[in-house]
Amino acid sequence: MAVGWFAIWRQLLESELWLQEPFSRGQAWVDLIGLARFEAGSVRIKGKRIDLERGQLAWSEVGLAERWKWSRGKVRRFLNELKNDHQIVQQKNNVTSVISITNYERYQTPGTADGTASRTADDTADGTRKNKGNKENNPPPNPLPDVQPVAADPWRGVEEDLLRLGVSAAGQAVNGARERGLSVEAARELLAEFQAQPGAWQPGALYRRITGGLTAWPPPIENHLAARRRADEVDRFERQRADGSAAMQTAAIERREQAEREEKYGQRLDGMGENERRQLKEEAVPDEAVRRHMPAKMMRTELLRVLDERNGRAAI
Repeated sequence: MAVGWFAIWRQLLESELWLQEPFSRGQAWVDLIGLARFEAGSVRIKGKRIDLERGQLAWSEVGLAERWKWSRGKVRRFLNELKNDHQIVQQKNNVTSVISITNYERYQTPGTADGTASRTADDTADGTRKNKGNKENNPPPNPLPDVQPVAADPWRGVEEDLLRLGVSAAGQAVNGARERGLSVEAARELLAEFQAQPGAWQPGALYRRITGGLTAWPPPIENHLAARRRADEVDRFERQRADGSAAMQTAAIERREQAEREEKYGQRLDGMGENERRQLKEEAVPDEAVRRHMPAKMMRTELLRVLDERNGRAAI
């Protein structure tokens, strides 16, 4: 079995030779080591600062799938295997994934427990020893010719937007778009059309438009304006929780109104039969798709609101 270590010029990891084809598993492992920080530092992702220690890298599964030309599922399985073998530690947050190479010092520090690396260093160029004190390994005396960095792929942003909009098979959608020759600009136009009418179509329609399965948008979901209104209400509630004192006062009023409705109509709602309750749901939330995905607490709020409105109409 081979022992010791050898240096790899980091610019090789951004060359066309390295990136032009789907990665092997061994190549992906070497890539992780090469992408890791040689010394502590920080990166900014989506405007947020991510602090990294030596031997750590900040890459999402989507980003690695794009770089390695793998499916996202294959990336996840590979990383899980490395974690199970104690090769890496992975920490996820709402911005990216921080991966720590467990034995980074063994791979990047001259000299190992059995002393084999020192011999390897002696047998390589003298520059390895002369520059040993530097923080970063210098390039070899005769670097590979014509090695040029590869520009970031704009389809990566399209894939992330598809995932955010509910298209779980975003990677397949991007591959299908590329195969049929769809431009990134055209894909972004379809994303904009989908976002312009929230609730009008399911994510599956967006997937088929991107991949060419649909040449035009299907008829909007019935009462999609109601779905849009519900989505706007959810967004408004979320903003109110994050806003200042004015939003807090508004939220307090709404909670008080909800408590009053609960006291007036809660027992009546709980005592309803199945048919009567179903009719009340249809009146409160006409769109079936919205009803199916609405949280139970929010649905109860809507049902109590309709009962309150009915009572007000009866009083008139």
